[in-house]
Amino acid sequence: MAAFRNMTLGKKIALGFGSVLLALGIVVTLCFTGVSGIVGNAEEVIYGNTLDATLTQKEVDHLNWVNKVNELLSDEDVTELSVQTDDHK
Repeated sequence: MAAFRNMTLGKKIALGFGSVLLALGIVVTLCFTGVSGIVGNAEEVIYGNTLDATLTQKEVDHLNWVNKVNELLSDEDVTELSVQTDDHK
């Protein structure tokens, strides 16, 4: 504390501005990393939603396929199967 009292006014002002600039730099760094984390999390959520939508659409397609196969097996009027039979497609 005695060293601070013996400093000139210019050095005290410079030390104050330096401290404020250092604190500002720390805050900016924390904000930047925080925003980057939020953006990364948002990208992950968007990708997850895309996968969920794709999976749901595939499930609906499969249920429609099963329904047509069921019609062939249970309805006497249906004599032809008009669905994809290649399991790789």
